[in-house]
Amino acid sequence: MTNEGIYIAMPVFRGADFITETVRSIQRQTFQDFHVVMSVDGADDPTIELCRSITDDARFELVVRPERGGWWKNFTSLIHGCDQPFFCYWQQDDLASTGYLAALRRELLVDASAVIAYTDVQWFGSQFHRDAIGDVVGTPLERVLQRIEHIHFAPLRGLIRSDAFQMLTTTQGTTDRECQREFVFLTELAAVGSFRHVEDAMYFKRKHEDAAHVSWSARPPSERRAEWIAMGLGMLRVAMAHTAPDQWGRLVGTVLDRLAVARADRGFFYQASQDQAGISRFAAEFFEAADADPEFAEHDPLPVNIGDGSGFERPIHPWVMRALEEEAMRRQGIAQMLSTSGAEKVSWSTAAGGPGLSLLRSGWSKPEPWGAWTDAESATISILIPECGHIELDGAAFAPNGTARIGWSIDSGPIRDLQLCDG
Repeated sequence: MTNEGIYIAMPVFRGADFITETVRSIQRQTFQDFHVVMSVDGADDPTIELCRSITDDARFELVVRPERGGWWKNFTSLIHGCDQPFFCYWQQDDLASTGYLAALRRELLVDASAVIAYTDVQWFGSQFHRDAIGDVVGTPLERVLQRIEHIHFAPLRGLIRSDAFQMLTTTQGTTDRECQREFVFLTELAAVGSFRHVEDAMYFKRKHEDAAHVSWSARPPSERRAEWIAMGLGMLRVAMAHTAPDQWGRLVGTVLDRLAVARADRGFFYQASQDQAGISRFAAEFFEAADADPEFAEHDPLPVNIGDGSGFERPIHPWVMRALEEEAMRRQGIAQMLSTSGAEKVSWSTAAGGPGLSLLRSGWSKPEPWGAWTDAESATISILIPECGHIELDGAAFAPNGTARIGWSIDSGPIRDLQLCDG
């Protein structure tokens, strides 16, 4: 193999039903200067022996990861092993036309500013339609904002210049929330260079009941929401690196709007309830996740002042604007409560208009004259420790056994359990 070839990364997990057909599609490419690494995730995978038989073709290599690590760990390990100028992620169950690699490589050779070239995606199997994603061009910030607004997997199924990986941070380390990590990865690549779309449908994506995206979509809403927010924070981090600090508040509002508000042509892995209360709850959880994210330590807390709004085309929805105002008021309330000192006991009411509302984060209903109740499976409170004798949590539990469990921690220490009993 020459040093002008293509490194084809194929993460494999339980792929015995499709691997043979996928390999045949690669072998029939008109561009033949490639090296395929089939990385099987888990030593007990029955696909291993089938992949081993494929290595009779010297261009195919088998790697077995002894312990199951998940798609993202497998994918990033393949990136780190890339030894060619071009990288292609090829899913174990997908196909491509014979001229696919040649067309993408030719596009990158012609346009030195592009980091990815890709084609339309034609679905087949139990679903038949075509996804067409256009070019991503402009300044680094413009390209990043395009990727945030138009979240789609198609560019990752293209051809990538491997030298772009040196400028990324997403491939360093791992995360438990791997489902949407590829979109943060693509957003980082957009900051490096343009994306070029080849006018044809040359990649064929198989739709079947065992596909990874089907199982991801079936996850509980709370898990999908957490992964969606983690993706949004990752994209926000990329965008902040290319935005002036006085525009960060506007950027936060723009990302929140993208994550929470349904607009034409927007795709969602998780969609918040489309009313003001639903958007406010989503925003509260977004800021709570940001506060707990070490990547935002230097920007803690995230700015919420959007300034004059210049520099961004997309208007921010009024419900998001209101959520930002609520977050600003929450922070002001916390600052006021932290100034309390010398009292033996401090009582912070969570009734409508009460100062304790600043402590309520995700999972709470609209406050009523008597207080607030939880309307989710779990709810969170940000408990502050002022200079006073002690803090009391006063409430009632409406649970089958009359008892609700509270998990708490101090200074990120071990979680302990308290009991909040009815009456």
